[in-house]
Amino acid sequence: MVTLLTAQACRKKEVDHETAPFAGVWRLTSVWDSTAEGGNAWRNPAESDHFDRFVFRSDGVLVDEEGEPLCCVPNVYLVDGARFTVVPDQKQTAPRCAHIDCITCEYWTLTRSENTLEVSGCEQHPFRYRFERM
Repeated sequence: MVTLLTAQACRKKEVDHETAPFAGVWRLTSVWDSTAEGGNAWRNPAESDHFDRFVFRSDGVLVDEEGEPLCCVPNVYLVDGARFTVVPDQKQTAPRCAHIDCITCEYWTLTRSENTLEVSGCEQHPFRYRFERM
């Protein structure tokens, strides 16, 4: 009995894969960026940010406006501290990704509040974006 309880306590939290809890369309509202004073602060998005929204399918795949998977996106997210491994509903690769040499994070960190999603990268590819549910 003690072994069973210990095994249960040590098992990593895993998010249910039926539907990604962050699925939907998210509008970019702010970007964490360096300041002239050498610190960091949230700023409004600019055209140079290259996108204005994230679209996550119900299986967790991040796609563009045409529904094509984005390149260089990890297949693991830490969602509010729980691990979510993307298992695509359909095998689909965007042809443009075949010609891109991706250096990306092992996982992205997603932190949710009621209608807000914050997405953070890793040490090798640091970024922080804040989105609002559309």
